[in-house]
Amino acid sequence: MNNYIIYLDTALDLVAFVFGSFLICTFKGNRLKLTFGICSAMVGVVFILANIHYLNTDPSVRSKEIYELLVIDRMVKWLVLTSVTVMIPLASLRPGFITTLRLVLFAIPVLFIITIAGCYYLFNGQITPLTTLHSIAENAHRTDVRLRIFIFVAINLICWGYYILSLVGNNARSKRKGTLLMWIYTGGSVCILVYFVLFSLFINPVIFYAYDVFVSSFFIFFCVGFLLYENPFSRIKSKQEKAQDEKTTGQLPVWLQSHTERIYRDMEKLAEADKSFTQAQYAVNDLAGKLNVTPRLAVEAIKAAGFTGFKEYVIYLRIEHFKELVQRQNGKSVKELMYLSGFTTRSNFYRIFQRYEHMTPLEYMKQFC
Repeated sequence: MNNYIIYLDTALDLVAFVFGSFLICTFKGNRLKLTFGICSAMVGVVFILANIHYLNTDPSVRSKEIYELLVIDRMVKWLVLTSVTVMIPLASLRPGFITTLRLVLFAIPVLFIITIAGCYYLFNGQITPLTTLHSIAENAHRTDVRLRIFIFVAINLICWGYYILSLVGNNARSKRKGTLLMWIYTGGSVCILVYFVLFSLFINPVIFYAYDVFVSSFFIFFCVGFLLYENPFSRIKSKQEKAQDEKTTGQLPVWLQSHTERIYRDMEKLAEADKSFTQAQYAVNDLAGKLNVTPRLAVEAIKAAGFTGFKEYVIYLRIEHFKELVQRQNGKSVKELMYLSGFTTRSNFYRIFQRYEHMTPLEYMKQFC
């Protein structure tokens, strides 16, 4: 029976790997999508290799491995994965916040733990068998047990700290607003953090196999979210919401605005003036050329304004343009206005519009009839 469960786990892990690989191949400048795709692919590979190992291990030895507590390599693998995934909400709410420098700073505590664990394995390697909380207390004087307790506590502090930091990002200064999927992801992340405690201190076959199934399903679910949306965890705030935020927090004076913020102000004026974004093949090079800046700088300005990337920026402009056309009450149908706004696929347009406005385009039109 256990083998059948492992086969099911492996199938889910393979799906997570395939979905993650697909996100990596199709990220097109969306670093959030790329990061999540890498995490999903890593989960798939690590779990598949672990399952292959257990299938090739003698059943009696396998039982001993399952019941072992505070296993260093398990905890380190979990740390590498979770320290990235708990930062996803912050990266979603603040595009461009996760820079190379910040990634290095966030990685320092993780690398510190990995280095300690690796050095112990290389230069000592003595591991005390631990199967109950009582055995942990009895052997707390041993060096390896103290090290394992330290790693366990440090991992909890690091991951919960990163998790709390990511939640702080959803405030009035943020240019994005969390979606329902953000809160589902947040709840799932808490479950993974709780699972880590159970996995390290109270392991049993149910927890062991359920953990694999839950984590793989978690990543598969949100991979599908990335296939449907550029940023499934948050959306850019509407013009009305931005105006309300500026009333609350105030707008920065021009002399305090960064170079990218000033470029984005020019983008807004350009979008208002020529409506080039309604062209189906509108590209970032077209925008950069009209602003006399490089495409890279144009993308940086877009991200500084709260957009995940150029594609989401164009979608936002087209949605707002559609709403403006509707409010003029020119008698055209939803389909005609959709094409005039730059959308080419009805199903895609309806799905995106409902996400932004929480109603269908037709329901929105009825408000102005």
